[in-house]
Amino acid sequence: MITNKYIKMCEKAEEIQKDWKPEDGDKYIYILGKKREIVVWMYGDINSTWEEGCKLIWLPTQEQLQEISQKEYSKSLKKSLVWFGYFVKFVRSKYQDDLIAHEYFNEMNELWLAFLYDEKYHKIWTGEKWEEVKTK
Repeated sequence: MITNKYIKMCEKAEEIQKDWKPEDGDKYIYILGKKREIVVWMYGDINSTWEEGCKLIWLPTQEQLQEISQKEYSKSLKKSLVWFGYFVKFVRSKYQDDLIAHEYFNEMNELWLAFLYDEKYHKIWTGEKWEEVKTK
């Protein structure tokens, strides 16, 4: 499910947007003036598909977000478990208890995007934008 909140989070996620390399089946939002439409890109050159002046916002899937965040770690099983442990630690440390994460996020894509931004870019979602977290 793609929520308005997730669209906004992705729209403000400049780091992943600039690194996006479109692939067959990617979901994105097409924006031209006031027209906003969610599209699944199927094939061809995405740059020649739309009108000049349009903006495309990639809406990565949970699997794509996990793949991006896991690139920091080895593909070995042991490292994958460590990587997933970081996700669990993120949820528990940021929200005291995994059961209240649902109060902040409506769906798993939102939560995984928040984890990616915390882990890779040291930023948190404020509800309006990604804000850098000061590290010690």
